[in-house]
Amino acid sequence: MRFNQHQDCTCTLDDVTCLARVAVGHLRTRFPDLASEMPVPVADLAKALGIKIESRSNLSVTAKLTRSGHGIPERITIRSDLSTPMRRFAIAHELGHAALSIWGPSIFRTMRAQEREFFADAFASLLQVPDQHRSILAASLRSACSPLDAINAARIYGMLPERMLWYCWRELNVLEGTSRMWLRLIERPRRSGGMVRLRIARVYCDRAMFFVPNNRSFEGFAGEVGWLSDMLPGDERAKRGEVVLKSRREGDRKWGDFKFEAMLVATKIRPSAGRTGNRFIVFVSPASAEGRI
Repeated sequence: MRFNQHQDCTCTLDDVTCLARVAVGHLRTRFPDLASEMPVPVADLAKALGIKIESRSNLSVTAKLTRSGHGIPERITIRSDLSTPMRRFAIAHELGHAALSIWGPSIFRTMRAQEREFFADAFASLLQVPDQHRSILAASLRSACSPLDAINAARIYGMLPERMLWYCWRELNVLEGTSRMWLRLIERPRRSGGMVRLRIARVYCDRAMFFVPNNRSFEGFAGEVGWLSDMLPGDERAKRGEVVLKSRREGDRKWGDFKFEAMLVATKIRPSAGRTGNRFIVFVSPASAEGRI
């Protein structure tokens, strides 16, 4: 079974997420029992495709896929110090590379390296939520009011919280028409050296209504950041304050500066193996009683 630009998919080849969706569908059709378990046994799926899993302590990357001399995927090697959610994501990510080369070899050859990585990330996220759980997960995130709620929901699926947020935002549209948003923050050093700055690595929101550029300083978005200092992984803190972003009304094409009073709830998360710097997930919602801006 192979897929191409047109089979089972109305998107263009440039829509890498659509291709990942088709590939996951093929895997679920081939192994329906495994693909419907919770959490999805990604290692067992790899083995069902004839791909061995091994761990190494001295691996310079998170994980890698090894192919035979004929180009057939045969082994996924992962770092032995990964957390369980990161290990699962790494296996599913490499399984995405394998699926693309098995079922879409012509597409695989035409993709750029960056597109292949985005495909594998999307594949890994889509694979970990069985179809019958989509509505359950959507309801969980719609009712969430703190990062710990999201982290606990991700734990049920064995997912990284940031990948679950991506899935809910992209696939389930849980933020469409709402003023709620989720931020993933990462500490990055200043270009001039010295102190690190807390940057917004990713924003999940209704992008028809709001715009916050990636890599913007969190200080520029929400003011002073001292309330996040001295937190331990798993800690949660809240702050009420003004946030600054771009917004536009329905039907408008131009973005304008916009400020509103918001409630921010932050949780510090553990960095992945091999990465440094503090990381946070922040939930932002209007501070008004109506819950809308």
